Amino acid sequence: MTPPAASTSPSSPSRVTTGARTGSATAPVLPAMDFAGRRAQIAAACADAGVDGVYVTDPADLAWATGFTGSNGALLVNRDGSAVFTTDPRYEGRVAPTTHLDVVIDRDLFAMVVDAGSTGARIAFDPVAVTHARALTWLERLGDDLVARGGIVTALRRCKDAAEIARLAWACDLTVAAWHDVVVAGLADGSLVGRRERDVATAIERRMVDLGADGVAFGSIVASGPNGAVPHHEPGERTIREGDMVTTDIGARVDGYHADFTRTVAVGDDVDATLTAAHELVAAAQQAGIAALEVGRPIVDVDTAAREVITAGGHGDHFVHGVGHGVGLVIHEDPIIALAGSEVLEDGMVVTVEPGIYLPGRGGVRIEDTLVVTGHGPRSLTVAPTGPRPA
Repeated sequence: MTPPAASTSPSSPSRVTTGARTGSATAPVLPAMDFAGRRAQIAAACADAGVDGVYVTDPADLAWATGFTGSNGALLVNRDGSAVFTTDPRYEGRVAPTTHLDVVIDRDLFAMVVDAGSTGARIAFDPVAVTHARALTWLERLGDDLVARGGIVTALRRCKDAAEIARLAWACDLTVAAWHDVVVAGLADGSLVGRRERDVATAIERRMVDLGADGVAFGSIVASGPNGAVPHHEPGERTIREGDMVTTDIGARVDGYHADFTRTVAVGDDVDATLTAAHELVAAAQQAGIAALEVGRPIVDVDTAAREVITAGGHGDHFVHGVGHGVGLVIHEDPIIALAGSEVLEDGMVVTVEPGIYLPGRGGVRIEDTLVVTGHGPRSLTVAPTGPRPA
């Protein structure tokens, strides 16, 4: 299915417009999170995992299930739906989001699991979320009553609910607006030329926060000229020049949820024709990948659809990463859109589609949008011009 038509963001810094959504730069009223409902999902997943409870320690999993965002917390969700949250004394004043839970303030976060294990309950933990040394310590204390079951909560986070999508949408709105206010405006008035990459990155990040973001989703990428050939280039001292292609990969963060958005623009008219042709090819590849975002379709089809376009255009060896990834409380999360895997697309997944071509010594092109998979086709959260010369 053809994705939504691109539209430009307004030049006024006091408003944010993306596609059909228009709002003030002040954050909208966002739907409340159903943390109790999410913990009920974890309890229900215990049966499939063959356990009596799940011990949650991964920060993103904790935030999803409780709203807690401190650096040290743990949650035990039992098969019967009861739950206990533990944190150390430093965070006693920050557990307001978990007031509907039994809360234990204790430096030994694992003590509640030991107590549960003493009754013969089998408790699962995610081995990916802890160090090997800590897992060994836990196993010594609880023995066979503690079992490794990876991804129980992470799997539940793969499909986003309405409250999550609202936060992702607002983060994307702020991201696109900041890009427009710094990059597109700088192209229009010529002020982008002569600026250092690092200064442009800082200006974008400051603009996102000024518009209402809580912070940035990741360190912004601004890659000009030959630096565009490095997919994860760190902005440096190079100044932007006439004839450059400039890639900006940026994202705002709202209430813990991340945006991810990339555009590559041409500075002036005297741009390398090979890069201009590569830009057209990447744009076509992205459209093919987006069209493959259909509920029930194998995720690998998205990568294949985009990659085939680039390969047919003679740049298969210059596309060095997967086509996309899930986005949410973590900037890179499941599902991963690559050439391998047996998963299928589900309603409510939020993913990026970001093909690229990278030509060492010359430059590169990447175009990326964040999209929601729905039964009616993909919905773009980052609607903005994809051409090299946005109006």
